[in-house]
Amino acid sequence: MSDDECQPHDEFARVRYRPGMYLTADDMAMEQNYLLHKLASINKALFEPGIVGGPDSFAVTVCEHDTVSIEISAGNAIDPDGILLEFGGTHAPLPARSELGPLPEGAAEDSCYVYALYRARETGESRIADGVQVIFSRSPQTQGVLLAKLLFEEDKVAEVKTDSSSRCYAASRLFSTK
Repeated sequence: MSDDECQPHDEFARVRYRPGMYLTADDMAMEQNYLLHKLASINKALFEPGIVGGPDSFAVTVCEHDTVSIEISAGNAIDPDGILLEFGGTHAPLPARSELGPLPEGAAEDSCYVYALYRARETGESRIADGVQVIFSRSPQTQGVLLAKLLFEEDKVAEVKTDSSSRCYAASRLFSTK
């Protein structure tokens, strides 16, 4: 077998360091991508996407001008791309019900789902912070991790469901040989 046939996939390419080597921004980006993709591949191989730990509480808060905010306690999850999401004390403004769109046809209750998505944001010229974006949807989504289901009653959040029927937990892909 030739060396060409054994080359790693491009996303796993990394820099071969040597003494006195001058590293460029491209070299550092390649190394960061290597580590990020390697970790995501390991997570995808070991776990189904979902909540790993927490969040243990969801608080619904009415703020100034009658805006509603959801506070999500500390926790972490693995998204469908294998990226670890970490959230703690995350606040997300709940959109107006009219902005959530219509209920799906045949929906038995007035509700919406709460999802967490990975979002990187620039915090400076040379810094990027990993973050979590919380989204609300009337219908189930394939992106992100399902955290909870909100039930509405008379234009207010009546209940926050976080039981196993309303959340998606990470599951191990490991098999026992016994």
